[in-house]
Amino acid sequence: MLIAPSFSYLSRRFFMYKVKRILVIGCILLLTGCFWGCQNPQLGMHNVKNVENMLENLKNYEANLSITFTKNKDKSNIKMKQVWREDGTYETTVLEPERLKGYCTTYDGNTISQYNPTNQETIQTKVSPVLNQLLFGTFVTQYNENKVGAVDSAITLTIPGRFKYMASEKVWFDEQTKYPVKIEIYDTEGNLTIELVFESFKYNIVK
Repeated sequence: MLIAPSFSYLSRRFFMYKVKRILVIGCILLLTGCFWGCQNPQLGMHNVKNVENMLENLKNYEANLSITFTKNKDKSNIKMKQVWREDGTYETTVLEPERLKGYCTTYDGNTISQYNPTNQETIQTKVSPVLNQLLFGTFVTQYNENKVGAVDSAITLTIPGRFKYMASEKVWFDEQTKYPVKIEIYDTEGNLTIELVFESFKYNIVK
């Protein structure tokens, strides 16, 4: 003779089923979150307390930036990849526009080399203060040499050299990751001349 399962037995089975389902879903979400965090360059790279901590411990970085020169009436724009190391060496590569794509500038600590993909020629030239100021690494060096007290959202510095169109700069940082988000450079009258927006940023990973 078949005996129907008791209500308490069915309740326990249903409860255990729900617990298992919750655990499985939780594990899936956890694994998904970990995978997404690893793929997203803006998340999970470092556990930094504040912006000051990140700037003091930055040894190198790799970033893609969109740079707009607002002083021009047509607001010319380029996209550039930067790789910078704390010894001052760096490489910058133009990604856009197409006519400048692949144009690469390298500084090895002594010499600036510029490669032109159009004619596939490399020339050597003097260090450019203007190009250097477009590097986030230059800001990092200037900040560490002249501590102004970090603010988690933004830091403003005076640019040395007394350049008319590059007198000061302001850098904004993401409140959660502490990574740089945007740099604005101003002239001596406080007008915006150059805007740099970070499209990606990774640090202390460059070999």
